[in-house]
Amino acid sequence: MGLKKITRVKSQGEPVTSSDAMLRVLYVEDNEANWAITEMSLRDAYQLELATNSDKALELLNIRRFDLILMDIELQGSRLDGIEITRAIRSSALSYASVPIIFVTAYSARYSRSDLIAAGGDDLVEKPVDFPKLQRSMAQLFRAKSQVVEQERAMRVEAEDLLDDKNAELEQAAESLAFVESKLVQADKMALYGTLTASIVHELCSPISAIVASLGPLGDILGTLKQTDQADSSTTKDMVERFDIIYEVLRVSSGRLQEQVDALRRGSRRAKDVLDEVNIEVVLREALLVAGARIKHIPIKVEHTDSLPSVRCVPGQVGQIILNLVVNAADAVEASRRHTDPSIVVRLSGDESDEIFRIEVHDDGPGVPEDMRNEIFEGFFTTKDASRGTGLGLSVCKKIATDHGGELSIEDSKLLRGACFVVKLPVAGPASQPDSSES
Repeated sequence: MGLKKITRVKSQGEPVTSSDAMLRVLYVEDNEANWAITEMSLRDAYQLELATNSDKALELLNIRRFDLILMDIELQGSRLDGIEITRAIRSSALSYASVPIIFVTAYSARYSRSDLIAAGGDDLVEKPVDFPKLQRSMAQLFRAKSQVVEQERAMRVEAEDLLDDKNAELEQAAESLAFVESKLVQADKMALYGTLTASIVHELCSPISAIVASLGPLGDILGTLKQTDQADSSTTKDMVERFDIIYEVLRVSSGRLQEQVDALRRGSRRAKDVLDEVNIEVVLREALLVAGARIKHIPIKVEHTDSLPSVRCVPGQVGQIILNLVVNAADAVEASRRHTDPSIVVRLSGDESDEIFRIEVHDDGPGVPEDMRNEIFEGFFTTKDASRGTGLGLSVCKKIATDHGGELSIEDSKLLRGACFVVKLPVAGPASQPDSSES
């Protein structure tokens, strides 16, 4: 699960202010005499520009920034009158939508102030214009807009500070989530090894019992050999033969015991989580040893092509993938109760010229429905009861494969009647050291 950082979005309705020293005013007026008088009266305080019709006004608003608009209402020869221009401006998403507008008209009796304000105007000035009154209105609107700008700026700063705080909280939450996920991964691994330890102990019991059981007869034989005076007699030779048999039992059993211990140690030791040139057959053999009694009664067949290449990987992590897939296959076979021969097939393929090493684990279980094939790789998704897993195994395996530059997928088995999990790993290895928290 990812946490997305909140980004800031600039408001499109912010008032704009000219960067010039003098405030810029657009006068929409079709009468040149009125324009000349207004320009002469205001030019010392403002920078004025004329638009004689609606098209020219909208064109200028699109290419220049204005701090205020003086709007004549009735415009001769114009496509839009002053009220319609104002509505077009106010409905626009551009920055001038909030620029103050003062209506200027000689026909004030035709229009109510409330209607003009509803249309988007900020004030109404009658012609002939009382310029001191107009300038007071303009100054008042500039002050009001400045206050609005300052309020909006303060609110924006406050909102940005709030966003910074929320982003900091999100980053902290993401770090906490990553920490929890890492701990859950370790917990899943420990749960898996805890379950498999019982199987390993079961496997160790047989060779240990054989060794202990052989010690008694060995002591008797040694005692008899010490008492006999006929070393070359048939009795002595028989005892030596029996001694050889018991010794072989001890040797084989202790060898099995050592293999189990070594496989467990290599599978659980994190200190060796470094990239290395690895023989995947050896990793597979160790994974099957660790699986122990969980797969003891299920026929497993291993197939591979000739001259398998070494793969640059972290052996413990790849071993964890194989171990999880084999154990899952065993659980699926047990659930289906179809113990045909074979019930699980592990197939390794690749050669020196291949760039990809392929590991396939086929089972004779019930398979995985199409609608579940994406879900099974998600964390905490499981079809098993709580005593057999947390639902993290396959999600961890998929991440390990991805970190190695490979992939883990599922398809229908063409060899057996169940599922086939496919691991693809680049022979050359990943571009960087995989995360050791998965192993």
